[in-house]
Amino acid sequence: MGKKWTIEEEDKIIELWGETSIKKLSKSLMRTERAIITRAKELGLTLRQVKEQVDGISVSELAKLLGVTLAKVNNWIAKHGLPLREWSVSSKVTTKYINLDDFWKWAENHQEQLYTKLFDKHALGAEPKWMEGKRKLDLDKWTTFDTEVLKELNEDKVNLKEIAYYFSCSVAEVKSEVNYIEKSTNLMSK
Repeated sequence: MGKKWTIEEEDKIIELWGETSIKKLSKSLMRTERAIITRAKELGLTLRQVKEQVDGISVSELAKLLGVTLAKVNNWIAKHGLPLREWSVSSKVTTKYINLDDFWKWAENHQEQLYTKLFDKHALGAEPKWMEGKRKLDLDKWTTFDTEVLKELNEDKVNLKEIAYYFSCSVAEVKSEVNYIEKSTNLMSK
C-alpha cells in the first residue's frame, strides 16, 4: 500500500482536475499518474471531466454537427490545413480536438468547403459575422442534389409550403426554382 493521501493533496486534485493534465498533477504531488487517476476516481472524478475541459470538439463531433462525413473533415485536416490540436491527459492518454476559434478562422478562408444548408445556425455556438453572408449565399443557390429532390417532391405533388419548409426557404423561392426547372426542361426537350 502506498503513502496515505492528505486532505491538501485531495483538495488539489479536486481543484485542478480537468484544468491541468494528470502528468502535471503527478509531478506536482510527487505521485504516479496511476495513483492520481485511482484517487480521482475514488473522489468521484472521471477522465470524461478532464476531456470536457478541452476547448474544442472531436473530429467526429464536428462532422456530425456540420452534416458532413468524417472523411470530409479528415480531408480538411490533411489537405486543407484545418488545425488539429492535441491535449495530453496523461503520459499514456492524449485527445485530439478542433478548437472552435481555430475552426472559424480556417472556415473564413475556406468558405467553399462549407455548405451551410447542412447545419443549423449556432450549431457550433456563436457564429462570426461573415457567416450571415455565407448562409445567405448558400440559401440563394440550389445544388444539383437540391434540384433533384425538388423535382421528386414536385412530381409527388407535395405542397409548396412543405417543400419550402424542407429547404428552409420561402414558397416564392420554391416557385421560382420550379419555374426555372420547368423552363430548363422545356428548352432541353426542344
